[in-house]
Amino acid sequence: MLTVTIKIQRYAQTESAYANVCLEVNPLSDTNHHSRRQYIQLIIIPVAFTLASFVGIAVTSAGITLYGQVIWDPLKLIDHWDNRAAAFFTSFSFTLGTLGTNISANSLSAGNDMTALWPRYINIRRGQVICAFLGGWALCPWEILARCVRLRRKL
Repeated sequence: MLTVTIKIQRYAQTESAYANVCLEVNPLSDTNHHSRRQYIQLIIIPVAFTLASFVGIAVTSAGITLYGQVIWDPLKLIDHWDNRAAAFFTSFSFTLGTLGTNISANSLSAGNDMTALWPRYINIRRGQVICAFLGGWALCPWEILARCVRLRRKL
């Protein structure tokens, strides 16, 4: 039973990446002038996710060959490198990818929701700016992290 539970958890973790993209299809396609433009996602999304999974498996297999242990976390794999420039550019690309994914996934949906609230005054771009201000400045996430010891232990 424990094995089945672990498999279900792994499946849910894998599919959670697809869920966010699938939920964003409608807001992204609403701004298109032609409804057929969204069909390219039927090809691009599975190919991109499969390619990213393949690269992760290939890099982990190379880590087994080079370092003699299974290292799934890319940041721990980077710690084993001697070349500082390669480590910097790889870490920078991870940072840029994480920021780009989170900004596009979170601010676009918030901007779309705010457009639905006040369509006369707020467009998607203004809604994204409001989301960035509220989430990044008005809520003071650094204050929340500084005061919440249990949250930092979890992270």
